[in-house]
Amino acid sequence: MTAAAGSSATGVGDATKGMAVWTQQACNSCHGPAGAGDYGPNITFSTTAGIGAWTQAQFNAAVRTGVDTDGTMLCLSMTRFPSISDASMADLFAYLKAQPINDTKNPGTFCP
Repeated sequence: MTAAAGSSATGVGDATKGMAVWTQQACNSCHGPAGAGDYGPNITFSTTAGIGAWTQAQFNAAVRTGVDTDGTMLCLSMTRFPSISDASMADLFAYLKAQPINDTKNPGTFCP
């Protein structure tokens, strides 16, 4: 039996549903319309300037608890979203994967 799109068991998400999560949580207000960075850093799937090397588990930790891939805390300006469901997290991850890759290093301007 295969899992449905958005299932946390497979990590597969639905980019269209992810766009709704992106909009509802106002991610674009910091990361820009396609995640290339603005006040917040570039979170496109660039492996050199974004989160292209991140696993979904690392992404989940960053969004839910503010923990970076190296275990340090992200900037305090990064809102934490602990109540986003596993399916919505998979959808959000799929949405970001579907965005154009931007290799411009943009650390954001909110945090030092």
